[in-house]
Amino acid sequence: MKALIAVHEPCALQLLDAELMDMPGLDVVRSLNQARRPAAIMVGAHEKRAAEALRDGAVDYPTKLVGATRLATPIAKTQERNESPLASAPRPLAANTMHNNHRQSTLRLMAENSHKLYFLAVEDVDYIEACGNYVLIHMGDQKYLRRDTIKRLALELRDVNFEWIRRSMLINLSRVAFAEKLEHGALAFTLASGTRLVSKNRVKLECTRMKHSDR
Repeated sequence: MKALIAVHEPCALQLLDAELMDMPGLDVVRSLNQARRPAAIMVGAHEKRAAEALRDGAVDYPTKLVGATRLATPIAKTQERNESPLASAPRPLAANTMHNNHRQSTLRLMAENSHKLYFLAVEDVDYIEACGNYVLIHMGDQKYLRRDTIKRLALELRDVNFEWIRRSMLINLSRVAFAEKLEHGALAFTLASGTRLVSKNRVKLECTRMKHSDR
């Protein structure tokens, strides 16, 4: 119960261990979500409970050992959300029907955020990463959970500008502001949202398909 008592202290963000001394950290996350308490970052020894924690409202789930650099992004996003709550709130289903560049995609991905289902237009997705038996769909500062494999999604999204940049990550090239060349053929992609993603290995983009998508 000490963990539940502690979260009543005023703060914007809680950093929780997945296995606390008196109760599972996931129970605290559920408590925070239900009681509209501050956001929570959970830290675990492995990723086996990551999907469950993210589904129940955790902001992020880094694995141990985790340093300050790994925590910087979720902390910054939480700060932005607190400063502008309306801009960062999860978008309702109707918001995903808006046109992008005066066109509407027929392809949508159903995914979950805090026990609510959303039908996400793929052109609004920044990138997708594997998370065990699930994938995390990133849209701005929001994360949505979907029961799927990154390999299957790569095939499904191949013709709508999604490319591999890591073994566990797909990026939407339509959301890229610019890319920088790094050593050994790697690239650093900066998205329109400001997020920076670095490829692990040499990336060979299919320029022909990129040109077709711009027409």
